[in-house]
This record gives sequence, C-alpha cells and structure tokens, in this order.
Amino acid sequence: HQYNVIETDNTASRGSRLLYQRFMEILSHYHQQERTVQFYADKLCVTPKYLSSVVSKITGKKATKWIDDCVMVHAMRLLKTTDEDISQISDRLSYQTPSDFSRCFKRITGMTPKQYRKTN
Repeated sequence: HQYNVIETDNTASRGSRLLYQRFMEILSHYHQQERTVQFYADKLCVTPKYLSSVVSKITGKKATKWIDDCVMVHAMRLLKTTDEDISQISDRLSYQTPSDFSRCFKRITGMTPKQYRKTN
C-alpha cells in the first residue's frame, strides 16, 4: 500500500519519520492478521503509546486509524473484485466472526459490506 502523507509537523525527527515509514511497511504486510497497535509496537521495539504519538505527530492520524483504514481498503477491494462471501472475507481478514467484520466495516465506512458491494 502506498499512502499519501499530509505532513502536519515538519519538525519530526529523522528517527520519527523512519519509525513511521517502518510502521507503514509492517502494516502493509500484517494488516490481514493483526489489528492492534501493541503488535506493531512490539515489531518496532517501541511502546504502543510512543508509536501512536509518533504516527499522530507525523500524519495527524492515530495509528489505530491507519490500521483500520488499511484493513478496510483491503476489505473494499475484496468486496469489489471477488465473489467471496462476507464470511470468507471475514476469515481472510482474521475477524473472529462475520458479524464482527460487518460491525467494524459499518462503523468505519457507514454501510454494511453487503450494501457496499451492491453500490460498487
């Protein structure tokens, strides 16, 4: 995934920028299985609070929001480009149940996966 970053703080250190860049690389690799800031912080050997503050300082968006958005972009792509049913997509994205996936999808996008598939 490539994300356009809107710089909100030009004073972010080189180390912070590298941490953010590494977070995005790891996120693009693991978003199908992992949705916690703790997981990504552990991979980067920092605390979840520190990771969140760096990501937020650089992008203006919390780490949890980046994670949710990455998962939803993938879910939307699957809904548009495959004939997989909701439970298959839910499994592929490592949700406990299809209803957990549907609830999360609706919270983030404002519509159910079924509604999204019909309108797109």
